[in-house]
Amino acid sequence: MPVNDGGFIHLEALKGLVGDSTALVVINLSDALCKIEESASAIADLCKDLGALCMVDARHLKALRGILRGIDLGYDFMIENLCDYTFAPSFGGENVFAICAGVRVFDLLPAPMVTKDKSGSFSLSVPEKSIGQIRAYYGNFNALLRAYCHLSVLGRDGMRGASEMAVLNANYLMKLLEKHNLVKQTCLDRFMFKAKNEKCTSERLKSGVIIRVASTHSKEDLEDFAARIIALCQK
Repeated sequence: MPVNDGGFIHLEALKGLVGDSTALVVINLSDALCKIEESASAIADLCKDLGALCMVDARHLKALRGILRGIDLGYDFMIENLCDYTFAPSFGGENVFAICAGVRVFDLLPAPMVTKDKSGSFSLSVPEKSIGQIRAYYGNFNALLRAYCHLSVLGRDGMRGASEMAVLNANYLMKLLEKHNLVKQTCLDRFMFKAKNEKCTSERLKSGVIIRVASTHSKEDLEDFAARIIALCQK
């Protein structure tokens, strides 16, 4: 798709590419630095007006898990990368995804699907207009079960809390490194670091690296890591 000067999808140009024959539009919700697509909601509205389905790929947006869903932006599908919950790649869980579906496409989902009734019991059911069973429907079952257990333990509040802590940790670390970083930016759970000092002994730090911060790092861990980076930049 064409992009504008800011690197986002050019909405007016997109309008000339989609039409009555368009079945599905898929966009990345963010880039590797978590810069969120500014026209995301407008693109979903455009698809609905034309009768097309729309899907958003949120694999890079781990910092908004438990906070923002594709359906909140008007999308019919959202791709979620589960490898963070499967201890990949040690247990064969790399590139394991869940596809979250909205109400517009619920009746079309493949069967059988697991449903939970009001009593809390689980059963297999077939949506009214299901496209039927597809090959390898359950995918990498071991990895999916591991991810499900992890998410169940976290719960909705735990997922949101982990996302918020990751953002807090990343911004704290970015602040610690601010005087040594050429790149001025805002960040969610990751940021770009490029050493100001040309005499820095690390070529990687001089050329630029993306530093991603997890929710599990302690304040002491972050301060120790920052001290190591600063020491390399000052040599």
